[in-house]
Amino acid sequence: MQPTKVAVIGSGAVGTDLLMKVLHGAPGLEMAALIGIDPDSPGLAQAAELGIPTSSRGLAGLLAMPHFAEIELVFDATTTGAHRANVIALAERGKRIVHLTQSALGVRVVPGVNLDAHVGAGNINVLTGSAQATVPLVAAIVTVTPVLEAVVDAVVAGAGARSITRDRIAAVTDTTAHALTAVGGARSGRASVSPDRSDPPRAPVTTLRAAVGELDRRGRAAVTAAVREAASRVACYSPGFRLTGEVAIEQVRARTDEVTVGLELTGAGAHLPVHAGNLDLMTAAAVRIAERVAVSAAR
Repeated sequence: MQPTKVAVIGSGAVGTDLLMKVLHGAPGLEMAALIGIDPDSPGLAQAAELGIPTSSRGLAGLLAMPHFAEIELVFDATTTGAHRANVIALAERGKRIVHLTQSALGVRVVPGVNLDAHVGAGNINVLTGSAQATVPLVAAIVTVTPVLEAVVDAVVAGAGARSITRDRIAAVTDTTAHALTAVGGARSGRASVSPDRSDPPRAPVTTLRAAVGELDRRGRAAVTAAVREAASRVACYSPGFRLTGEVAIEQVRARTDEVTVGLELTGAGAHLPVHAGNLDLMTAAAVRIAERVAVSAAR
């Protein structure tokens, strides 16, 4: 099977990390272009040094490339506003899109949870790192017992955590909370997301608390096994993802137990710093999705 040619729009830290992951860890994908809007972007310079076609003219530059017709899938690592324009232009030209913006457009997908159901979608939304970390675990618990409420407390780091705006944090919080129900299957979901201000920065930590009905010994064992298995599946494409301790289950009120899971997200260091594990998980999930889309399209 010939590799699927892909392009990345957005030459910042996230886009450059996608570039490096495709080049060095995704044999089913072929990097065909990196697109930005800043001619002095370090990402564009790095891509050019590696022999990857580049343009600093944004979407117009991608559309004008001689080999544009050969590109089958585009990663969008731009902004919410830019994505709205990009998706219209690219969809009209028959291109599949996997986007890492905070736009609500597209089908929300988490590998291992609902990717098989949406592998044919034209525009796939990768959600947030916090959602990619916790939704698989919520979905795993749901296979054993209904999740009455899922609550996520996350400390996130980025390429520049100190510059994360309140609007950005609010968008991540809302997207994560919605994903717990819409994708994970919890009956209700809440999220609290805050930026890491430590110096030196640390790997992001996340706590998931899931309220369930009262479990007997067999039920507790089944929930623990399901969570561990789900975590192992995520670690297959994001090796820095790990549980920080045992899965804790305790009764919090009459006929209600609470499942508590601690997580740590350490980045792979392809381009993003290792402490930007939440962003690294997003790019890892995006590449995994693209690989699955490519295999499906080739059948």
